[in-house]
Amino acid sequence: MNSISRVVSGSTGFILNHPTLAVRNVARRFRDKADHVSSSYADSSLVVQVTPKVLILLEPDLLTGEYTEAGESWTPENSEFLRQYPPDGMDSEIVAASINPSQFLLGLSGGIIVLLNLNENRFQVVRQVFAPPQLISDNIYKQSSAYTQ
Repeated sequence: MNSISRVVSGSTGFILNHPTLAVRNVARRFRDKADHVSSSYADSSLVVQVTPKVLILLEPDLLTGEYTEAGESWTPENSEFLRQYPPDGMDSEIVAASINPSQFLLGLSGGIIVLLNLNENRFQVVRQVFAPPQLISDNIYKQSSAYTQ
């Protein structure tokens, strides 16, 4: 049965003092004990919330109806690329997010793209790419101009 619940401000567990860029239920990942490479996924009650400052994993408390943080959160300061390529004159933050049940793709200020997955309630960086905004806009222009010619 599908249902929608209203989140009332207070101690809900959700971050309510920053805009939410994305929120979604996610699958729980299980690693194969034998080969430590294969993974399987199962439905779960885990929820991921993305704000400009943090990627957070939440789990509902069925007794209180509130969510609590499960595992470690991830912030842009955790990005090794941001340490190498800090954005000029601004704090780094998450500016775009796309979530599916098993992966989280974040766009950070300054042109850094980070792909993460969930491993035992911990966000694990799969890949980080530095894509300067000028490079992205040039490629978009080239691709769009190819369609107009």
